[in-house]
Amino acid sequence: MAATEPTIDRDSFGRVIAVESLKGGVGKTTITANIGGYLALSGARVLLVDLDPQGNLEDDLGYADDERNDQGESLAKALMFGGEVAAITNVRENLDVWTGGSALHSVTAVLSSKMGSDAKNAKLALAKILAPVVDNYDFIFLDCPPGDGVLQLAALAAARWVLVPTRTGAKDIKGVAKVAERIDQVLDVNGAIDLLGVVLFAVGTASERKDGTVVMKNAERDARADLDAMFGVGEEGGIGREIVFNQAIRHSEAVASQSGRAGLLVHELDERAKQEAKAGIAWWKIRSGELKNKQLTSATAGSVADDLQTIAQEINDRLLEAENEVLEGASA
Repeated sequence: MAATEPTIDRDSFGRVIAVESLKGGVGKTTITANIGGYLALSGARVLLVDLDPQGNLEDDLGYADDERNDQGESLAKALMFGGEVAAITNVRENLDVWTGGSALHSVTAVLSSKMGSDAKNAKLALAKILAPVVDNYDFIFLDCPPGDGVLQLAALAAARWVLVPTRTGAKDIKGVAKVAERIDQVLDVNGAIDLLGVVLFAVGTASERKDGTVVMKNAERDARADLDAMFGVGEEGGIGREIVFNQAIRHSEAVASQSGRAGLLVHELDERAKQEAKAGIAWWKIRSGELKNKQLTSATAGSVADDLQTIAQEINDRLLEAENEVLEGASA
């Protein structure tokens, strides 16, 4: 007897976003945590789903030692056998998390074994367990693993939109095309999926002239041109909209390190820097031993926080534009 194909109400999945790249170190978890955090701060109800067996989302959000953090066991069981996922609720106000971690390693083998005989149901494993809760949230972000093709397919089969972060190197830009190929593999179960855009991550700092014009670094300028050409932006038969986000995320190793160590989102790290400045904490005091066991927060936290906040706004704007187009089409 053939397996029954599940029915997924795609209209309710309109704000499920897969943050996807086949490469590691391109900012997927940073974007998932911080964009989700900003939207939750604005009052939106947000769910973050950590599909990475490394479970790095716990570092950015600071719930590593939370007794509810089961290293992905609840999520893994639901993906393999169905059922509810035990979320960590209120990691921040309005922000819930389905935790990832080492337990997700077992999911790949189980879903892979189903790909031959029941491929559609295997791909829809995540969509099926999201379906009962999707209406509880305004945004759902899926933090995808870099190397696990099976979990990536499950994420893409559940997502309405795909957000692709990338660095500016030529090999990184080629990797964006690989994501497009991976999207093609779920069209049989998710014809609604579309690319929300590409975010440039860890770019050099642009300079600003006295007249207010911004001069990009060569690497960023070239990456934008290459991506526009890849998707045929502005060309006949190509995509008739912008693909690369206007805002890029600036490079700061210090911010990334301090955020993960402290379990703080970047805007929270920036707030800590402001409090330090208000308290008169300075490098010379730390060096002199006056303030022992104290780490001064990077001054670049504010700049990176501004980048992430701008991207959060641009994501919301792009979603609203797409939703308005659907409404206008329905009323025509």
